Amino acid sequence: MKFGIIFANAGPLGQPDVTTGLAQLAEEHGFESLWT
Repeated sequence: MKFGIIFANAGPLGQPDVTTGLAQLAEEHGFESLWT
């Protein structure tokens, strides 16, 4: 089974460095995808 993370990409969470950091953290913890 694959798991993904959904997150809001507006406001502070819409910053490229924050989004990239979240993606890297999710990948490190075994998540397969990010959804906005």
